[in-house]
Amino acid sequence: MIVEPRPFPIELRELLRRRAEGALVVDVRSPSEHARGHVPGAANLPALDDAERAEVGTLWTRVDPARALARAEELGRAKIDRLVEAVRALR
Repeated sequence: MIVEPRPFPIELRELLRRRAEGALVVDVRSPSEHARGHVPGAANLPALDDAERAEVGTLWTRVDPARALARAEELGRAKIDRLVEAVRALR
């Protein structure tokens, strides 16, 4: 089943229904965030690891949110090819 990406949140009930029908659910949060709780069956393919997330969070709170977003984008761009391949491997 192919589901179009949504630019807005979807209700948990709907997500669970789609997951039960075989939809791939990818959690891009850091490993520690995923470990604290996630949708059952969600694959964790973190956009940022825990250290990177801490770095971005520190920039956000102590330096400047715009600088933090730029750093997060820089880190994410370096991983995008790996993330796309990891999603393909899950299908």
